[in-house]
Amino acid sequence: AEKITTEEEAKNFKNQILFIATREELKQYDKLSLTGKSNFAKAFWARRDPTPGTAINEYKLTHYERFRYANENYSTFKAPGTKKNGWRSDRGRVYIVYGPPSDEENYPSALEARPWIKWNYDEVEGGVYFIFIDEDGYGDYRLVHSSAQGEPKDYNWEQRLTPSTIIRVFDDNYTE
Repeated sequence: AEKITTEEEAKNFKNQILFIATREELKQYDKLSLTGKSNFAKAFWARRDPTPGTAINEYKLTHYERFRYANENYSTFKAPGTKKNGWRSDRGRVYIVYGPPSDEENYPSALEARPWIKWNYDEVEGGVYFIFIDEDGYGDYRLVHSSAQGEPKDYNWEQRLTPSTIIRVFDDNYTE
């Protein structure tokens, strides 16, 4: 069971449920004392338990496995000492909410295009996809378009693949 006894634990729990809790639940949580937050956490997981009569809450277990996976696989470092936790990344959020994709298409960096990834989910809403682009070259792939309900839409997302300035490799005026 969740035992929240410090402000740090309270903050960590909120971060861990941020993407799966409703806006109302988060508002309610913020108003509670530490004891209230502890009780909230118990009730939060109980409401989501697919098999309430058993000792194990499969939903909670799956959620924390996804959370851990997101941190292990999607954390980025822009400069030494500046870490962005994987759960805070777009891929981390999508992974936590939707789970692992049915399949993943990787398009590594090309001469005139930024690297991008497409995640397909066959079982969500009859089949949806998510497009992530590494816009700054640091491996922090940002969600730019999705066919899923309530997710970002940019039907011209492919224009974002091309850097605004392309460095000319050869100078036209070069003579030997």
